[in-house]
Amino acid sequence: MKNLKIYIPIAFIIITILFSGCKKDETAPLDLNANAGYDQFVNPLDEVFLDGSKSSASVSFTYSWKYTGTVPEEDINFENTTTATPSFKATENGLYTFALTISAEGQKSEDVVIVTASGALGLGGTLTQDTILTNIENDPEFPDYLLGSDLIIPEGITLTIEENVRIQINGEYGIVVNGTLTNASNGEYFEDVEFTSVNGWKGILVDGGAIDLSDVIIEKAGASIFEGHEEAAAILFSGENPQITRFDRNEFRNSFSYDILGETEISGYRTVSSNIFSFSIPIKARMNFMDLFFSDEKNVFPQDYQYIQLIPNDIETGDILPDNRWYFFYHKRYYFDGSFRSRSEAYSSGGVTFFIKENASLIFEKTTGFGSKIGEPSAIVGINGSSWKGIAVTDFTSFTLSNMTVSNAGAAPVVGGPINSEIKAVVYIQGRAFGWFDEVTITDSKGYGIYTDSEDDALNIFNIQNSLFQNTENAAIRFSAKSVTNIKEGNLFEL
Repeated sequence: MKNLKIYIPIAFIIITILFSGCKKDETAPLDLNANAGYDQFVNPLDEVFLDGSKSSASVSFTYSWKYTGTVPEEDINFENTTTATPSFKATENGLYTFALTISAEGQKSEDVVIVTASGALGLGGTLTQDTILTNIENDPEFPDYLLGSDLIIPEGITLTIEENVRIQINGEYGIVVNGTLTNASNGEYFEDVEFTSVNGWKGILVDGGAIDLSDVIIEKAGASIFEGHEEAAAILFSGENPQITRFDRNEFRNSFSYDILGETEISGYRTVSSNIFSFSIPIKARMNFMDLFFSDEKNVFPQDYQYIQLIPNDIETGDILPDNRWYFFYHKRYYFDGSFRSRSEAYSSGGVTFFIKENASLIFEKTTGFGSKIGEPSAIVGINGSSWKGIAVTDFTSFTLSNMTVSNAGAAPVVGGPINSEIKAVVYIQGRAFGWFDEVTITDSKGYGIYTDSEDDALNIFNIQNSLFQNTENAAIRFSAKSVTNIKEGNLFEL
């Protein structure tokens, strides 16, 4: 019995020690060592590969990567997160932080890696596919892209610029649009896209292509001339059928030359509105550009701008707006850089000034009404005080002038298109006319004031009242005797 008492406790102790030893072996450290790789410095929009391949353990283990940066994970295309080498796209400048966890048999080890994306991307050369430029720099004081050579957008290719993108042009380079340039706002209000330069750049050449731009700032453009062209402009339209799909709420700043120059006719209809222009001659374009102004015409021009320069077709061809009319907006100044033969109806509101090129003329073949008794007076004058031929109105055309001064006209007979006059006059009426002159001042005529070659008493529906004829070299009015009753009260003659 004595031996038995001693044996049992000893056996229990041995068994207890054996079991305790087994438990200690099962929970021993596996020497896990997570290594997320070196911190990286990359360019924006780079595809970045992380490297956890130097992680180690005494047994096999699994990888798990977690992203903790500020850019939404769905925006960075973070892939293969359970492998040693996942990847992501640095969609904008900033810090991208990733935590690597390796695990085995309930144990784990962690490490962190930081990827820094910084700098602007280079632009230039010829695009080969549709391209989207995104905002990659969070600090608005720094550019997202640097243009270091001319950028060509070929026919069939679209360059889309998303909001808040800033493009800095480093040198006298430009953008040539044979395809489409758009900022994809679809007319909705948009955070500004900005083209900027320190010392100036060529601008945008729309050579048979199309632009669709809203809420864009174009700064210091038009500093030099595109090859093959004669004049500089912030935006230059040339080639066959260049188009403005939409151009609204844009702002030109410190342009070196015209804000818009149209060497050829530009396609579009009421697509230009609410823009801010900067140059003293903000627009020089063919006559049909007037059809691009939106009906409410909210464009803003510099306080000291000279005029909008309009280039008519040759007088034998004339200018016509199919299914539309010319409308010249309140308080604007226009320069007709050549004789203008209007084959569409034409109207202007009050406060408008028309400058006419020396020795040019105006021919109206459709209903025309210039000036307004409501508002400020308007004027038709020779550019820089020069003499010009005058106004000719074709047979059976309704023509009205109100609250208007016409000066320095009648320098020579109007000849061209349907008009073949031998008479010098400020207003030459070919045949019968309809309408009135009301509060019109005709001054410094080199010939007649108003002249009609009709002997038909149908002219008696053309009335002249409250008008001043001053310093006409010939008679102020030459009418058929049958039409003398059309000269109403209130007229003054200072001959």
